Amino acid sequence: MAAQQKVSAKGDDLVNGSDGAEELASLSKTKVYRQKKKNQEHVETSSFFQLEELQQELELQTELANNRLTELQEVTERNKSLSAELENCKMKVPTMKIPIS
Repeated sequence: MAAQQKVSAKGDDLVNGSDGAEELASLSKTKVYRQKKKNQEHVETSSFFQLEELQQELELQTELANNRLTELQEVTERNKSLSAELENCKMKVPTMKIPIS
């Protein structure tokens, strides 16, 4: 009976040993999972900040483009106005009398 208990105890150790290996493998998997999750969170956080930076850059570029567009529209209007004034001056030149000295 004592010999059976020793064998049984050793058998329990073997069973516990195999459970220990499974537990170790499970812990290893858990560790890997946690590391992957941590890395994914880091990537998501980095991606979020990169997205925020890109949105801010886009807003800045949009504002600069709108300012430039407004400036170009003003210059175009001024150019049209000056062209019209030039045409009026061209029509007046032939009718002007220029004194010859």
